[in-house]
This record gives sequence, C-alpha cells and structure tokens, in this order.
Amino acid sequence: MKKLNEIGPNQPDYDSKAMNYSKMTIGYFLISFIYLLISTGIQRSDWLGFVLLIVFPIVGIFVSSIAIAMPFFIMSRMFPRFTLFVTIASIITTFYVTKIAYHFVFVKPKLETNFVSPAKFSQDKVMFKDSIIKYGEASDITNDSGRKATKEETSKVLELTLITIEDSKKVGDEFLDYLHPDLKKNYRDKLIKSLQLYYDGLVGSKDGDTLESESVKKQIESVTLMSEWSRWWESNGQEIADKLFSEKN
Repeated sequence: MKKLNEIGPNQPDYDSKAMNYSKMTIGYFLISFIYLLISTGIQRSDWLGFVLLIVFPIVGIFVSSIAIAMPFFIMSRMFPRFTLFVTIASIITTFYVTKIAYHFVFVKPKLETNFVSPAKFSQDKVMFKDSIIKYGEASDITNDSGRKATKEETSKVLELTLITIEDSKKVGDEFLDYLHPDLKKNYRDKLIKSLQLYYDGLVGSKDGDTLESESVKKQIESVTLMSEWSRWWESNGQEIADKLFSEKN
C-alpha cells in the first residue's frame, strides 16, 4: 500500500496538461488574430463590423481551446516522441484556421460591398475620355516645334485646355479609383492642376514678363507637374486604357 501511495501522486495530471495545452492554443489564436488585424487593418467600419470585432475573438477562444487544442493534445500523448512536430502543426493549423475565418468574416464582405458595376460610371467614362482627348489635341498644337504659335492656335489651346479642366470636374473620384488606385491623385493634382496653372499663366501673361512674373512662375510650375504626370502615365496609362476601353466597361 505504501508503494502505491508513493506512486500515485507522481502520475501525470492529464487534466492539468490538457488545460495548459488549451491555454497555449488560445495564445496562438490571439497572436494570429492580432497579426491579421494589424497587417490587414479593420476592413469593416459599419456597426456590424464593430460587433464582429468583439464576437470573433470570443468565439475563436472557445473553438481554439476545444476543436483545435484537444485533437493535437491527444496526438501529443499518443506520440510523445513527436511532441515538437505536433506542437508546430498545431501552431500552423491555428494560424490558417484563424486566417480563413478572418477572411470570410471581415475581408470578403468588404470586397463584395466595394464592388461596383462599370455601367454606373457611363457618364464619368465619357467625361474622362473627352478630357484626355482634348488635352491631347492641345498638346499636339503646343508641341509643334520650330515655329511660334499663331494667335488663333494659342486661342485654340486655351479653349481646349479650359474644356479639359471643366470636363475633369464632371469625373467622379470613385470612377478614377476604379480605373487605378493612384489615378485620382495624379489626374487631379498633376494633370489638371498643371493645365489650370498653364491656362492662368497664359491668360495673365503680358509683354515684358520676366522669370519673376507670376504668370511665368505658373507656367514653369505647370511644366514641372506635367512632366510628373507624363512619367506616371507612361508607366500606368496602358493599364488604364485597357480597362477604360474594355468591352465589359
């Protein structure tokens, strides 16, 4: 009896070990959840997204502590020599289960909400195309090197520039974002701003202007912005044109 009493207290406490394994798996889940939250950001800003942000970790703790932890704990008891590999497998499983669940709860609904039909942008498409065409026509006149533009040509350039500026105001930001995530900034802050400066500088110019004249400064700034736009469009224009003139659009 004495022998049995000595052996009894030294037997493995499986309940305690199972509890510790569950706590460890919960820790893996919380780390995975925080990592996904930081790396992807809060994808949903509606009230349901706020509720899910609270509910998701609660449900995740429950699921990870039972549905994930228990099978791997049993395997670690059955194959004690492979405890390290079982632990690594449990970490990987916890992360990917969390990632898949996170995607379906937070990311996928946001993507579906953001989807818009190209038909919605029919008017924006017309105005954007017209602004690019008119800008091109004005550029063809100003780029005709070797001679000074006539009064009629200058007047035409001003007319086309003004039309481009006015057309741009009828193009929605959402449409520009739809064509390319960086188009809005480059289209408005470089192309259109450049044309506005060019127009204002040319209209305000007069005989005797120097490099210090306001009209000349505007035209110089216009050239700088236009160069930036040209470089950006050279890298991204084909992608935008393909989407703009696609049959589906």
